Amino acid sequence: MTDQDDITQAKLSFIREARRYQQLFQNVAWTATANQTDADHVAWLTKTLASTRENVDLPETTMLNAVTDSETGLVLALTGNTPDAADRARFLAGLLQALPHILDEFERLLEADASVSPEKTFV
Repeated sequence: MTDQDDITQAKLSFIREARRYQQLFQNVAWTATANQTDADHVAWLTKTLASTRENVDLPETTMLNAVTDSETGLVLALTGNTPDAADRARFLAGLLQALPHILDEFERLLEADASVSPEKTFV
């Protein structure tokens, strides 16, 4: 296989995986709590986890999944403690790691399109 074949296979693999994981994200919305102290955030999270546990019928002990900065440990996103939460966290982490390549590809496609159709301009 050539390098180009490897690149093409990696892109196709990413697309297949993204489509598979996409089903884990239904009715997605960005949310935020009010400004609170750490203790109030913990209380909110405790209430939220209890609600999830009741709605999904989870055992008392579960793992909490998150996307974090691998160097600082900064929490970037909590994906929860449901059975699909780990896959959601893995997908988000993979997507964020792949994002520079995805954006490069979009730019390459836009430039190729502009060179074929010079009358098109992009803002």
